[in-house]
Amino acid sequence: MRDLEATSWRVAAVVACAAALGVAAPRARRTPWPAVAATRSPDEPTVDAPGPVISWRPARSAFAALPALTFFAENGGSVETVALFGADGAIDEREASRLDHLLADRRRRGGDVRLRPLDRRLLSLVARAAHHFDARVVEVVSAYRAPLRYREGLHAEGRAMDFRLRDTSSRALAAFLRKQPRAGVGEYLHPRTRYVHLDVREQSFHWLDGTAPGRGSGTWRLPTLGLQAQDAAWSADDDLPERAP
Repeated sequence: MRDLEATSWRVAAVVACAAALGVAAPRARRTPWPAVAATRSPDEPTVDAPGPVISWRPARSAFAALPALTFFAENGGSVETVALFGADGAIDEREASRLDHLLADRRRRGGDVRLRPLDRRLLSLVARAAHHFDARVVEVVSAYRAPLRYREGLHAEGRAMDFRLRDTSSRALAAFLRKQPRAGVGEYLHPRTRYVHLDVREQSFHWLDGTAPGRGSGTWRLPTLGLQAQDAAWSADDDLPERAP
């Protein structure tokens, strides 16, 4: 009897010590809410889970979600498909450099290619217009032009591009670009041209040109009412695609 009592006291003492030291039997870990996949198929049924849905995947940037744009260089017939914007909205330099090579000046004989980096704000405005019209193809008539017989204006500085958007009229494209601050916008109306000139500059300037190619310049300057205030209100965010944050 005494042995039984002694054993009981020893067991009680061990339990008391364990409780005092915080020692407890291990318990199975439980997830507070059922795991939910970050992506699901449209045909997959929705499962109602109690409590909030926790996603361990960071939200995808709206810039990263923008569709890629295909640039077609009429001078040479080459094509590049690029995703111009990084996740933070900045121009991806690796992608932009591909356009620098694609849109280099190849007018000289003997394979003499003249290359100059294109202005990154220019590329951003072209992309802004393309995404506005849901266009996927940018047809480039001319971008960088190294001086030959002519000084080539802002083309010689890599700050101008003549282009079209597939399935978008030049009139609609020009009208949209005229709303952008600090930009030069020229609409070329002749049936053999039908493209829009865009350049980046400090003071906006808009014009029309209806002359045939190689027949000189017949430029009509458009009214500038309100352009000064529009330029003064410019911020870098004005150059980004409208559908990004």
